[in-house]
Amino acid sequence: MNKKRVILLVSGSLILIGIISVFFITDNEQVEQQDQPLASLEEVYEAIYQEQHDQGGYIPPAEHYDFVEETFGRVNALAYQGGYIYSEEDDDFLKGQAMLQYKNEEYNTEYAPILPIIRIDRWYRNDNSSPTKVLDAYANDWRKFYLDTEGFEQVGDYLIGYPIVTAYSDHNQYYERQLNFPSMTDQEQSVKLAEDERFLLTGTITFHILLDEDKEVEEAIEEFSHLNVQIDGVKADYFGKILEEHYPNLDRADLKALIDVDILEEAVYLPKDGVVTVKYEFLGGLPLLPDGEKAKAQTEEEREALYTNPDYYPTLMIEGTEFPLLNAVDMEGEIAFQR
Repeated sequence: MNKKRVILLVSGSLILIGIISVFFITDNEQVEQQDQPLASLEEVYEAIYQEQHDQGGYIPPAEHYDFVEETFGRVNALAYQGGYIYSEEDDDFLKGQAMLQYKNEEYNTEYAPILPIIRIDRWYRNDNSSPTKVLDAYANDWRKFYLDTEGFEQVGDYLIGYPIVTAYSDHNQYYERQLNFPSMTDQEQSVKLAEDERFLLTGTITFHILLDEDKEVEEAIEEFSHLNVQIDGVKADYFGKILEEHYPNLDRADLKALIDVDILEEAVYLPKDGVVTVKYEFLGGLPLLPDGEKAKAQTEEEREALYTNPDYYPTLMIEGTEFPLLNAVDMEGEIAFQR
């Protein structure tokens, strides 16, 4: 395993003096684009206290939104209400995470929302910010493998971490309505797909890429869908490729490896300092055992014994970097992104 890289995402200085451009959406109509400086938590509190002093009264928290909007503009009011406002005491990493959440908001349609490492959540002196959860002990399915990389590793040109491999297909999670109803496709193709053993022996690989700059959506789809990903020497392809021959017009299939990212048609960028979920699939199922071993397992208990045997834990390779996996039954607690 490569040496862990200490991540320091430098964007705070831009936030302190930065300008954010957004399109406001009200009553389903797009309003004039506006530029507004981003206010800090301290600036907002100081303005509230000063207003209370000047007026000789108390502004209850329920009325803070209206005051902040009037004083600092709607962007800052939404940030204050949403809890993702930055603090002057934040380091550059946390300021970058706050900026990411500005970009993730639905009114900023230029960006597709992706995962933060730390979800900023502050409200009236309470800070409930927490890391984004990747996997927890409740997901300890013995047909699932994982690796806590304790941060993101430099893998070629990318920062990659937190892989999860399942020994079963996730196709129905995304395409159930389209795959199960013949009226959506061709009935004979539906039957063929249901009976084709290849589709029943498809496993999935999910991993995460941390962006160190804004990335164009189309570029990201193309680039992240053609990485060299292998599981125990078996080449994996971007998610959904196995369905293309029989189902060329599935909804969202054009997202390929980024099927888990909520990308609207108008989105142009994936935002800096966020984490992109990338999904691949492979034929053959898991575990990849010596000839005859899998056939010996006739019961659910016998199959579980094979999957949880450390001698058969699979190894994931991404762009030439090895990620030795563990079985989810060995997991304790939860796994969350680390900075």
